[in-house]
Amino acid sequence: MILHINLRLYEYEAVSLKGYLIAKLQDITKLNGHAPDADFVLCEWLTNKFGAQVAGIERRGPKTPQKVVIPVSVARILWKNWQQEPIPATLTMVLGGIDAQLKNLNLHPR
Repeated sequence: MILHINLRLYEYEAVSLKGYLIAKLQDITKLNGHAPDADFVLCEWLTNKFGAQVAGIERRGPKTPQKVVIPVSVARILWKNWQQEPIPATLTMVLGGIDAQLKNLNLHPR
């Protein structure tokens, strides 16, 4: 069983997260694959799962937050990255949700 967290994201939060992940994908391409393994994990989640979720969220519109399932591995990578990188306010709100969910599962990075 793969552990996951559930977040409810508004459209602007999901689009902001997608933009962050696309930037990671572009970094991998620029580095000819010589990027950190964590970046590969994030991009695999983007291409295999999250990209389609964002498309669905965008179709539903901006008014109601939609459930997004995030593997714990991806959530922990995002949490660690965002402690060390400047992120926009929209991702700070997503970080707060990730932080709370990881604490609830007792899987918070140290």
